Amino acid sequence: MTLKTKEEVSMLALSASHGDNIAFGELVGVAEPLLVSLANRFSSYHHKFEFDDFYSVGLLALYKACQSFKAENPSFLDYAKLVILRAYWREIEYYNQGKRNVFENREVEMGDSDDFIYSDDLSQTVFLSDFREQLNLIIDDCFDEKKAQIIRMHIMQDMKVCDIASETRLNYKHVHKIIERGTQKIKKEYASRYVLDKNE
Repeated sequence: MTLKTKEEVSMLALSASHGDNIAFGELVGVAEPLLVSLANRFSSYHHKFEFDDFYSVGLLALYKACQSFKAENPSFLDYAKLVILRAYWREIEYYNQGKRNVFENREVEMGDSDDFIYSDDLSQTVFLSDFREQLNLIIDDCFDEKKAQIIRMHIMQDMKVCDIASETRLNYKHVHKIIERGTQKIKKEYASRYVLDKNE
């Protein structure tokens, strides 16, 4: 295959975005090393998917990258790599959604009542005013403004890590670490403030 300049690759992407299947086929050939490299990388450390799964996800993401690519961007392949990586992290996250539950699917005592709520999805409970207020107090007390924003986006707005990373323009792994550590801290603090006191 003949090597192509950045300008030629960008023209193929723009043609593909207008329905030119031949251009897209040629673009897949150009992007093949990137698709193979990323699919190999992700399939090597995530047991839920095999190479073919990641390659298919990457191929679809490549097509979507064509649809959103702007001619003024300096490099289509650099842009496409970001789109493909976001798609991969999103796929992985679908299998890790259980981590989103602060209380790990246990019964959690709520408010001043003797009732219990089985929290199989935190998004179903945050709308209870007492619980929401308690979480907000803990978040305000335990985190700086930036971390608090990220944690609220995840817990209160039910946003995925990849979407938070995109909106805040922060590295995915950095956001994931803030949320992972933050939810553990919230769980312990909630138990200390509102659950353990009830048993005394």
